[in-house]
Amino acid sequence: MPPLATRLLCTLLLPLTLLLASCGESEEHALARIATMAQTNPSGAQSEIVILWRSGTITLNGAINLAHDKVEKNQPGCLAMAQVTLGATSDLNAEVEKKGVNEFYWMRVGSLAGKSARIAYDAGDIPTARSLVLAGPPSWKNDNFWRQFPNHDALASYILHASGETREALNRLNGRPDLDPSVEQAIQDIQAAQRADAAKAAAIAAEEAKRKKAK
Repeated sequence: MPPLATRLLCTLLLPLTLLLASCGESEEHALARIATMAQTNPSGAQSEIVILWRSGTITLNGAINLAHDKVEKNQPGCLAMAQVTLGATSDLNAEVEKKGVNEFYWMRVGSLAGKSARIAYDAGDIPTARSLVLAGPPSWKNDNFWRQFPNHDALASYILHASGETREALNRLNGRPDLDPSVEQAIQDIQAAQRADAAKAAAIAAEEAKRKKAK
């Protein structure tokens, strides 16, 4: 075949080849690619989940399962994958609820937020823990979930307190019936920290007043 004809044929076939490769991408391969992307381009990875879900290439259950697996093994990049997956569940919430989901779906979303936040909190990364612990759509954050996952409930308030949101940390637990002992302990710990902070502030103020009076 003449060189010009060869080049023309390649030019025509290349878009078709790329299209077929894209259409033929498996869910496993797509999710692995997204997990890698999440570490350097989280917004792009989150958008990719949305796009591929709408195209039918991946399922949200598949993304959630992969994120859970990475978090449970504490693999490198696990928090990034959890973050973009939880973000995508929020982006797609209206569409997903229209299709219909069961309680197990919400439990998986909520527990992903809790497990990933625990890793960040234990590592001392409070900003990341705060961004994860209540991430995802509001539908999973209900009394039934908190009753089943009291450790997550307590963790959420510890993280809010550590983030400077002490009032919210306590207010979210007010009026809850039959609090789990771990949640009651969180309330006591946060209130004790409040009292210690107030006493420290009063001592500093008294010392400052004493210093000014001595001048």
